Amino acid sequence: MTEFNKEQALSRYIELWERRHAEFDQLPDVKRRVARGDYEFFSSVDVELKELQQEAQRNGFLLDSSWDGSKLVNTIEQMTPEEHEAYLAEEQAQALEDLKWKYSEGLLEP
Repeated sequence: MTEFNKEQALSRYIELWERRHAEFDQLPDVKRRVARGDYEFFSSVDVELKELQQEAQRNGFLLDSSWDGSKLVNTIEQMTPEEHEAYLAEEQAQALEDLKWKYSEGLLEP
């Protein structure tokens, strides 16, 4: 297992967001859809973005993108110990629910 590097994670996050936006800009009807308030787009990098955000959270960081009025701002911030503990507890509870469902569906054997 490699050590989490927040600078590399932020750099990768920015790269993925740029690829995501480039894909959306290439959609033939993107301007019309956005004008109608339709922001339901999916990119080839969405799964990787989500995984990177989850890895950051497991390591106590939050990756975020926000609009400051003129440009997109990407950040990585340290979680408080309480936030990190709550996140890990939520992840553990979700993992337990996933296991219960898999057993109930016969996807896993006891």
